[in-house]
Order: sequence, then C-alpha cells, then structure tokens
Amino acid sequence: MKNPLNKVVKKLVKKPDLKTRVYSELAKVQKNLEKELKVVSNRFNKEVQALKKTGKKIEIEKELLVLKKKGDSLLTEMKKTTDKVMAEVKKDYHLVLEDVKKRLK
Repeated sequence: MKNPLNKVVKKLVKKPDLKTRVYSELAKVQKNLEKELKVVSNRFNKEVQALKKTGKKIEIEKELLVLKKKGDSLLTEMKKTTDKVMAEVKKDYHLVLEDVKKRLK
C-alpha cells in the first residue's frame, strides 16, 4: 500500500524551508499519535484487567453454585435420613407403648 501523503511530502520537501516545516509537523503528528496510542493501550489494559476480575468473579460464582448444589443435596440426604430415623423411632415408640400396655394389664 502506498501512503498518499508521501507524494505531498515529496513535493513539499523540494523547498528547503518547507522541508523543516514538514518534518516538524510530522514529528508533532507522530507525538500526538503516540500519546493517543498510550491512552488507547491504557484503556485496553484496564478493560482487560476488568475482564479478568469479572472472569474471576464468574469462576467464583460457578464454584458457589456447585457448593450450593452440594449443600442442597446434603440437606435432602439429611432430611431423608432424619425421616427414616423418625419413622423407626415412631415404630419403636409404638412397640414399646404396646409392650407397656400389655405389662400393665
């Protein structure tokens, strides 16, 4: 690709005092571009850092969901176990109650 400014620069460079003016203008443009590049790269880096942080948050949220699911499954298992134990206790209670009634008669 040819830069269209090259033709203009070549025409202007032929005159000696314009040559220094052109180079100084080009230097100013280059400095401005470098400043803008720094600003853009800083913004980009900040966005990347923010994405990394949110990525970590997402990973933490996923881990929390997994832990919550495990906790819920443990709670349901505990509930089932408690229900079984309570059913056995009720059976034993009724058996003991019947035994006591028989002995009292």
